[in-house]
Amino acid sequence: MELVLFVIWGFYLLFVLLMILGWLFNKEVKSSSHLHTLTVVVPFKDEEENLQDLITCLSQQSYPDFEVIFVDDNSEDQSEVIIKNALRETDLKHKVINSLGLGKKEAISNGIVQAKNGIIVTTDADCRMGPKWLERINAAFNSEQIKMVSAPVVLESKGGLFQNWQELEFSSLIGSGGAMINLGIPTMSNGANLAYRKEVFDEVGGFEGITNTPSGDDELLMKKIRAKYPNAIRFLQEKNAVVRTNTLRSWKKFIHQRRRWASKWKVHPRPWTIATAFLIFLFNLVILLTLYAGFSGRIAIDYLFILFGSKLITEFVFLALVSQKIGARFRLIEFITSQIFYPIYALFFGVVANFGKYNWKGRSYQV
Repeated sequence: MELVLFVIWGFYLLFVLLMILGWLFNKEVKSSSHLHTLTVVVPFKDEEENLQDLITCLSQQSYPDFEVIFVDDNSEDQSEVIIKNALRETDLKHKVINSLGLGKKEAISNGIVQAKNGIIVTTDADCRMGPKWLERINAAFNSEQIKMVSAPVVLESKGGLFQNWQELEFSSLIGSGGAMINLGIPTMSNGANLAYRKEVFDEVGGFEGITNTPSGDDELLMKKIRAKYPNAIRFLQEKNAVVRTNTLRSWKKFIHQRRRWASKWKVHPRPWTIATAFLIFLFNLVILLTLYAGFSGRIAIDYLFILFGSKLITEFVFLALVSQKIGARFRLIEFITSQIFYPIYALFFGVVANFGKYNWKGRSYQV
């Protein structure tokens, strides 16, 4: 048993070291004198509380050549009224259209059909970004070989341990996704900060074949593009390219979010994503078994200090590097407490997220 535990520990520590190297392998994106034409597509449903802030951020972009298409996914609040009132105060080139179907993928597809420009940039209605956001995305498409650009999303906590933990965990997810892209094995991206060439979206058939889950407008589309263009995806690893959004305020919403994420993994399994998730789940189980083995005398206490010390150092280095690069907050107290509680949390959500129903945008789905 002890040998098996040590082997799994070894695999996990090597995985974290690989993520550190992958994060450090990122190639710097220099400023570009070539200006692409960009279309920002914003699907929204019942976002009356957030749209004003987003429009303010978009109107402050330094990039000169872009349009924004807002696609209403059957909202039942005053979202459309707020958009139209807010847009009167800006010079944004824009369209506000109604989705012809239901769901985020359908809304994005409708927006892309209406797009006049060659590069599609997607974000969410509850997001905020700095004035150089589009400028940096444009720079990332500095070669015809680049077909898709994934950029960081940072969660911002309004206080409280639960929200601060979300902020920390999400940084690790963004860091892992970025590292894997840098290593040429793209597994994760986020539709709140994603860009791709319109012609490539059409070439791969858009969201055709991945419509049987409401999520996946990011990772599942990335999988299709990678299948056609294996080395054409880039991660834009810098603060000016970051999109920010708020953490979730309740455990119930958090569980629904995790189930939504799990739904796309189950419907469209991807070997690297599944292998990574399985390793993390298995390792957190092994942490508890290792503690039991240590306190029951099966493993020397010295080994416990070595193993947990190695875990603490490697994870600290990785999260510190990621947080510094993308401008996320890295709080030591949350990092330390997460070391204590995360194994139980990971095992719980590793099981719960794969069963039951979840609600998203006022609609109910089965995992």
